[in-house]
Amino acid sequence: MPVQRLDHSFKTVEPAGALVRRPFDHPQVQVLEIGFRAARNLNAVCHACGAIGQTPAAPASYGRAGFEAQGRAYLEFALGNPSHYRVMFGGVLDRQTPDPGLAEEAGGAFQALVDALVDQQRAGLVRDGDPRRLALFVWAAVHGLAMLAIDGQLPPDQDMANLTRDALERISAGIARPVPQGECRRAPCTGR
Repeated sequence: MPVQRLDHSFKTVEPAGALVRRPFDHPQVQVLEIGFRAARNLNAVCHACGAIGQTPAAPASYGRAGFEAQGRAYLEFALGNPSHYRVMFGGVLDRQTPDPGLAEEAGGAFQALVDALVDQQRAGLVRDGDPRRLALFVWAAVHGLAMLAIDGQLPPDQDMANLTRDALERISAGIARPVPQGECRRAPCTGR
């Protein structure tokens, strides 16, 4: 799913065709509005990835493809909208008295990740355990890559598409259900 680039004027943050312009009387209100709309867009992007992994046998499932698409979409969102991403995660917003609407939108993207992990657990692809704890691990890894890229901390010769693919492969390997000795994850098994 292509990610819509958000307007960097800090006055609008919705995709074209859904722009809402409103005057902001106070800088904190402006920042809160940016955070809310950015979180709403990230939430929508993460939930839309579920459709990528659906099959006739599992119409409500994220599937492996949807799970990986979610990781790619998260990174595309962050890199395509670095200013808005920083508003959401850079400590700009007051975390002591969070806005309920913003908290709900921001929590929606995390819940999409939890749901994708639960689907992978049910399919036997992801290790057992608390899916919220697994989601924190996945989020930390993807968020870390996003922040390193936004901050220009990655080597200049690195291709972001390859780094994203490698990161998602390693995350998937790290959360994969352990394979008992003698059992093969993929057929045909050589019995090693």
